[in-house]
Amino acid sequence: MNQASDFVTLYEAGHVGQAYTLASNMSISVIQDLVNESTVFLFDDNSAIFASGLDFREATLEERC
Repeated sequence: MNQASDFVTLYEAGHVGQAYTLASNMSISVIQDLVNESTVFLFDDNSAIFASGLDFREATLEERC
């Protein structure tokens, strides 16, 4: 498992606030797309999370750029 999947598992278990807080605190970079209202959290193990509204999942390669 990687950091992104750990935080997604936490989110899916109902710990939404904690998942967002940890993703924000543990990320090495945050990419915000204000037009599409989304955020991508990048981690030092090369994993990433895509967050937008109720969507909180591992990011695709295209979303990481």
